[in-house]
Amino acid sequence: MTIARIGLWVLVVAVLAAGSTAWAQSRADVTIYAPGRLKEPLEELAREFERQGRAKATLVYDPGPELARRIEQGAAADLLISDDPASLDMLAKQGLIRIETRVSLVKGAERSYRAAVVASTRSKTTYDYLRYLRSQAAQAVWERHGFSASD
Repeated sequence: MTIARIGLWVLVVAVLAAGSTAWAQSRADVTIYAPGRLKEPLEELAREFERQGRAKATLVYDPGPELARRIEQGAAADLLISDDPASLDMLAKQGLIRIETRVSLVKGAERSYRAAVVASTRSKTTYDYLRYLRSQAAQAVWERHGFSASD
């Protein structure tokens, strides 16, 4: 092989590697903190979101106050879903969630769940995921698991 051909192959490999890195960066994963009561519908929704090639969701479950404490301590979360309004209020006062993203998500038999983007996230994927959780397709999943659309 000549030096020119070797150089060409090196260039092709470099371009392909750069393209796959750019694709991986555009498909950023999202970390979601949520109460354990939402585990089944959230896992189903996460599988579908990933199957569509949009992103992989990492789901972390705990009670609302514990999730808020983790965010206060700097945990790497992108989206918080909580059934504890006091925790959301506290995080909002500290500037740890984006107030403008705080929305009603779903209602269960005993509780309402709200979602908010964590202030430290810079991922467009987080906003896409929040829209997805509130979409018509997601509502069918929520309803199948006993939850209803929230006002």
